[in-house]
This record gives sequence, structure tokens and C-alpha cells, in this order.
Amino acid sequence: MFTMRRLILPLMPCPAVRFGVILTALSAMLSATPAFAESGGAAAHAESCPEISRAGFTGAVVGSEPLDLLTEVPATVRTLFFFTEVLGATGMTLQHRWQNGDSDVTVPLRIGSPGWRTWSSRQIVDNTMDWRVTVTTDNGCTLGVWTIAGNPDAARPPAAAPTRSTPVRSSPTRATRTAETALRTEEINALLAEQDLIGARMLLEAEAERGVAPQLLARIRQVDLELASARREIEAERLYTAATRLAQLSERDDLSDQERASITGLQREITQRTADLENEYVYWLAAWRHTVNQGLAGGALCTNPSAFAEDWPTRITEALSWVDRQATATGYDFLLIDTRTGRSHVLPLHCPLQHSGVSAVIRQ
Repeated sequence: MFTMRRLILPLMPCPAVRFGVILTALSAMLSATPAFAESGGAAAHAESCPEISRAGFTGAVVGSEPLDLLTEVPATVRTLFFFTEVLGATGMTLQHRWQNGDSDVTVPLRIGSPGWRTWSSRQIVDNTMDWRVTVTTDNGCTLGVWTIAGNPDAARPPAAAPTRSTPVRSSPTRATRTAETALRTEEINALLAEQDLIGARMLLEAEAERGVAPQLLARIRQVDLELASARREIEAERLYTAATRLAQLSERDDLSDQERASITGLQREITQRTADLENEYVYWLAAWRHTVNQGLAGGALCTNPSAFAEDWPTRITEALSWVDRQATATGYDFLLIDTRTGRSHVLPLHCPLQHSGVSAVIRQ
């Protein structure tokens, strides 16, 4: 192993240019050593990992905020949420891995901005059992592990009846028929938590064929499945569709307080995400409006407004779609719409020549 002193001292008389080249080579040699490479790789990996600023279990999420922070599963709760606020993860997919006994479900959550609040949930069947959530990212970062203790005072679910080694040939009783047609709630809830809506619908159809009570299946389709669908629409930035779905769902008069809290939380998340998306392009829209009306008005844009629409900045065309153009007393109004949020915008094009007696020629 050579020393820095032995390497550098003989090089001191060299010209400045050659000395700089040799120092560059020295840096490359040092970076190639195992210790240096490992430390550098670890630093680069750490820099690429986002940061969790807040996280924990809660009984509900209202207005994109946890209603409370729990250290023990409440005795009567039927849905447990895990809330996460992450920094520096724009474009990544956060993963909540829920583990409980034999249950192991991972819920993917898309991150849409530098400071993003999100959550996942699981249906609680046995409130006495512990839960564990591991938070990771799609680029290999493990951000933390959180656990919550089960409630020892909660009532345990009834144990399954022991099975017989020899089948009984008596006719089925009413209780037996009821057990045979009991809804597979845990399987359905797992599919909804995984956002597997197709799988949930297929299972509901299979349950209907087994003879499960139609009114029970109808409520799951009309409430639980609609809530899961709205969450998926929000993650896919189909905010207008999600808002419409939630508005229709909120009109039901048989919703529980927890279901209404979930609807309210999702609606507030839509409002916040809509504002975030609009802030991304509203500046560019205002700048483009100033450009076309101060520097280009009255020229070729007014004689061929359709061609004008083809040259809009990418920042605008990626977010907005041109749906209509209307002639006005001073020029044209271009109607734009953000299909993600349903928000519309009007971009006016002023054409002073329309007042000079040649407007008919311009419009041809």
C-alpha cells in the first residue's frame, strides 16, 4: 500500500497541467478501492431515498390528516389505517406492507409531489392481534417499520367448529346453510386493500352464485367497492371521475360515521391534488396569454387561429386539451379543459383588426 507522501512529493516539480492530470488519476485510483466504493455507493443510495416526516396507525383519515395516532388497536374498530407523510419522493411508488399472522398484503401508493400525504388501510377481523407495516419504495429503499399491539380486552372471533373425520349424512340444518353461505369478508377486504377491483368483483359474483344474501352483496358493491374505486381513480389522477363517484355515494342515508369520514377525506384529497395540478400550469398559461396578446396580436394568429393552437408550449398541451374556439367581439376565446380535474380555462386571443371593417375577410 503506497502512501500519499511518496506519491505526491516526486511530482511537485512537474508543470501545473501534468500535476492536475496526475491528481485526477489519483482520485480515480482511490475511488476504485473497495472501502471508498462502498462508502460512496452507500451515500448515493441514501441520497436517492426519500424521507418519512410523519407516519403511524390511525382510526381514520380526515382531510388528508390522521384523526389520531394509535399505539393499540381499538376494541371496536373495523378498519385500521396507516398514514404516511413522505418528502422528496415525487414520481415514486411507496409500498405499505401489512403483516398480521398469516396475512401479508402490500399496498402500492403513488407519490405525486415533494411533500405528499398518503395512507392505506386493512379491515380488522380480530382486534386482539398485532399488526406490522413496513414502508419501502420501488427503488429499493426501506423507510421504516411500525407495529401496533392488539387489544387484549377485545372480543376474539368465535373459533371454527371442529371438523369430523366421517361425514354426517343428515340433512343440513338452517345453521349449516347459513355457515355455508357466509360472506368471505376477509378475502374481499384483502382484494379491496390491494386495489384489485376486478378480483373483488369476480369474488362478489362467485359469492352470489353460492347464495350469499343479495342485500349484503349489494351494499359491498355500492359502498366498499365505490370507495376503493375512488381511491384508485385518485391515484391515477382521474380526479373528476373520483369526485363524481364520491358525490353520488355521499347522498346515501345509510352510511356509517366511518364511511362518511372516508368520503370526506377523499374529497379533501381531491381538492388539494386539483390545486397542486393547477399550480403546475397556471403560470405557463398566464405567460402564454401575455405573449400572444402583447407580441403577436393582429398578425397571422388572427387569420389562422387553428394553426395558433398547434404551437402552444408543451407545459400547457400536456395538461390541457383544446375543446372549443368561439369568435368574440375582440377576437377569439379558446376553451381549454384539464381532463384530470374537470377544470376549464379560457384563453382569449385579441384581434384588433376585426374592428377595422375587414373582420369578414379575416373570418373567411
